[in-house]
This record gives sequence, structure tokens and C-alpha cells, in this order.
Amino acid sequence: MAKTQSKTKIPPVYAIVGKDSFLVNKDCEKLVNSLIPPEQQEMGLVVLDPDKTEASHVLDELRTPAFLAERKVVLIRQADNFISSNSELLIKYLDSPASKGILVLTASALRSNTRIAKKIKSAGRLKQISRPSYREMASYPAEYAKNNCGKKLSSSTARLIIEFAGEEPQMIANEIEKLAVYVGDRDKITEEDVEALCGANRTFGVFNVIDAMSSGQAGQAVSRLRNLFTSDKDAEYTAVGAFAFHFRRMFKAKAMLSKGESEQRAGQMLGIRYKSDQFFRGLRNWPLVNIAEVIQALRRIDYQSKTGQARVKVEIEQLVVKAASRNRKK
Repeated sequence: MAKTQSKTKIPPVYAIVGKDSFLVNKDCEKLVNSLIPPEQQEMGLVVLDPDKTEASHVLDELRTPAFLAERKVVLIRQADNFISSNSELLIKYLDSPASKGILVLTASALRSNTRIAKKIKSAGRLKQISRPSYREMASYPAEYAKNNCGKKLSSSTARLIIEFAGEEPQMIANEIEKLAVYVGDRDKITEEDVEALCGANRTFGVFNVIDAMSSGQAGQAVSRLRNLFTSDKDAEYTAVGAFAFHFRRMFKAKAMLSKGESEQRAGQMLGIRYKSDQFFRGLRNWPLVNIAEVIQALRRIDYQSKTGQARVKVEIEQLVVKAASRNRKK
């Protein structure tokens, strides 16, 4: 019996670490619900602000039993600075943690070779969350729909959702959740549902910007880009990913055509459904090397924006003008 209890004993600390805040928060939500039932969370869950809370208060909360709840869970999100500033105190606490208190931390990064990371691993659980790889992304929509909405997707429907929403997990999740509400009691989301509901989003806005770039209409491309940023307050944070998704697909299509594949075959293999004729017509104006240069520029913008070295709106607008001007000279 004692052996069984040791297996089911709940650790005193959990840390969920990853750069994609959406994926980290989703995993954290599942963890918290597994530790303390939703109906007990009002009494047993304490959520603290890492920038406004002293470590001593956190430890007091962990040591104070929950009222009318089996255990107490203390949650601190975005705890990077909190962890680094209080690592020694946390290590000391974890040497003799409270029996009914559980500390849950989320952070964007935590080096595995630090003492606090090693202590969390030995005393509890440290989970690294990474974005789905390119191959994993193909199955991500179906997995999310099944696990979070109880809905089924075919592989072709999943590809269509990625085409509409781009490759950002949060945008894919948002579209699937809207689709789940849209289909109601039906257990399956179809391609027709996706086309009906998701026809006007930022990915299509980006497609229209690229279409103007392809024909060398720099002014129209910039105008469409500015409309995209004005109409969608989140576009500044997701536009780089949406542009990269389109240009990577353009690169693959161009490479396939150069090897003798037909446009129809390339479109089928790459899942190009939205305005496919317009897509391939515009693609004819793009040398492969120019597409590659745009992809490299988007990678640079993405990195610099995440490190505070670039303003996305300005950088993308400059990129759009430069690429469109090249096509105008043809």
C-alpha cells in the first residue's frame, strides 16, 4: 500500500517553461485543473502577480491550508524574474515543502543547469514546452480539436485551417474554437465549415498584400498592409508568421515547378485552395532567389522584434516596398 501511495503523491512544485505563451498557458490550465477541481478553485487556487508579490508571501500561502479544499495551489505566471530573484529561498523551501501546498510556475526560459532548475526537477516536475515542428504542425489542428473541443477533423480540413490561420498555434486554436461553436452538436468540422466561417482573416489579408507585390504595385501593397494593421489589432504580432507561411509555400511551389511539376499537382501537394489560379499567376513574377531573400528578411524581422531591435510595422512595410519594386522592374 505504501508503494502505491508514493506513486500517486503529488509533487510540491511544477514549472512549465516555453517561449510560446499560448502553449504554456494551455498546458498550465490542464495541470491546474488536474491538481484541484474547478469547483474547488475559488477556495483552493491562489494566483499571484510575480511583480507585486514578495517571496515570503508566496511561501506563507503555500504553508497555509486551503479552506474547504483538498489542497492549495499557488500559481505564478511569467515568473522568470521571480524565480531568478528568489532562487535560493525557493531551493531552501523545497528542501522541506508544505504537505498540502503546491507551487505552479510558468516562465519563458529556465536554464537546465541552474541550481533552481535542478531542484525543481528533483523535488517536482519541470516541463519544457516547444512549438510544434513543421511536421507536427500538420496534425496539430486535429489534435487540438479533439482534445479541447471534442471535434473531428480530416487531414484536408486541418491543412485548410492552417492555410487560413497560418502556423501560429494560438491562431489555429482560435479558429477551431470558433468552428466548434459554429458546427454546434455535429462531431465533425468539414472543409465547407472552414471556408464558410474563416474566409476573411489576416492570412487572406496577407495574401492580398503579396498579390499586389507580385504585380509590382508597391503603393497598393502598402495600402493593403496598412489596412490589415488597422483592422486587426493583433496583426502586428502575427503578421510575420502569416507572411512567412505564404512565402515558404511560394518557395516550395516554385521549386516544384522548376522540376517539372504542373501547377495543378503542386497546388494539390501543398494544399493550395484559396485563389490557386491567382497564386500561381503571381508566382510567375518571383524568381526563386527573391522568394528566399524575403524569407530570410522575415526571419531577421522576427528575431529582432522579439529582442526589441525592430518595429514590425515599419520593417514589413519596407520589405513590401522593396520586393514589389523588384517585380515592377521586370
